[in-house]
Amino acid sequence: MADQEEEEALHQPHDKLFKLGFSSPEDASAFLRTQLSPELVASIDWDSMRLESGSFVDSQFRASESDLLFRARLRSPERESELYVHLLFEHLRRSHRWTALKLLRYACRIWEDCVSRDPKRHRLPPILPVVLLQKSGGEQMPGRFADLVDLPEENASSLQDYLPDFKFHLIDLDQLGFAQIAGTPTGVAVLRVLKAETLERLMGEEVWDESMLSRLPQRMMEAILRYVLGAGDVDKSVLTTKLDSIRDSKLKATTMTIAEQFRQEGRQEGRQEGRQEGRQEGLHRLQDAIFEVLEVRFSSVPEGLREAIREINDLDSLQEHHRTAILCSDIETFAASL
Repeated sequence: MADQEEEEALHQPHDKLFKLGFSSPEDASAFLRTQLSPELVASIDWDSMRLESGSFVDSQFRASESDLLFRARLRSPERESELYVHLLFEHLRRSHRWTALKLLRYACRIWEDCVSRDPKRHRLPPILPVVLLQKSGGEQMPGRFADLVDLPEENASSLQDYLPDFKFHLIDLDQLGFAQIAGTPTGVAVLRVLKAETLERLMGEEVWDESMLSRLPQRMMEAILRYVLGAGDVDKSVLTTKLDSIRDSKLKATTMTIAEQFRQEGRQEGRQEGRQEGRQEGLHRLQDAIFEVLEVRFSSVPEGLREAIREINDLDSLQEHHRTAILCSDIETFAASL
């Protein structure tokens, strides 16, 4: 069930935008430091934070686009050797009851990889799971693994020591106001867009804050515009009006350039679709022409022969078969030519 849901999450626009916005340790750390406890923030060397390689995440986790894994040093005056923590940053579109189970599975795979890389180690590094929930919808999501275990109170004292237990840090965008979203311009823009999409406010001033948008890299501005255009409830004419109303000349030039790029892509896609439709129409016409010749000459065309002709998708081959249909002495000779 969980694996199937991960596969369904692949290539979702929400996850792609999240990953693009927070793959940079600078963007991720700037936001996370505003959400975690002061004690925890002080214990992490944020300047040392690094994104784990995508190949590791993909091969070991079969991860969706929503998972980011970072590693950072821990500040510990009492220990001379290097200590570090893994930060597992996960985006969820909606609440999911079994999130803690999924995070436990990820944690075990991280630890297994640590042991395989360093068999002589005696202890495992801590893992800090952080979940960004885009839309809670009022649903309750268990934040501790123990809450998923069916453990009657009368049996708790004898069994709870044998069960894994941890909690994850939940950031609920529904409960985080637009003004409370802090971090780099990229991180703030991405979270405002994700929050606005669930509220059907993608044309709102929170998203079109020029002081924020003007500080975005062009690739991030392009990603946001693509996301907005892909939202089903956005009227393209309204978006065009919004772009026209931008006052910052540099930002306006950038957005207009990107919009023109989108239009060019649309034209190219339209031409490609037109060529494909024309090719398909040509194939069908030739196939029908072959059937007509065979019916006129031999009264009927067996269904199996019709299916064989329908499976031919090459125009040159169909033209040759059309010629054969006109010249062949009987339908068996034609069938043998296929």
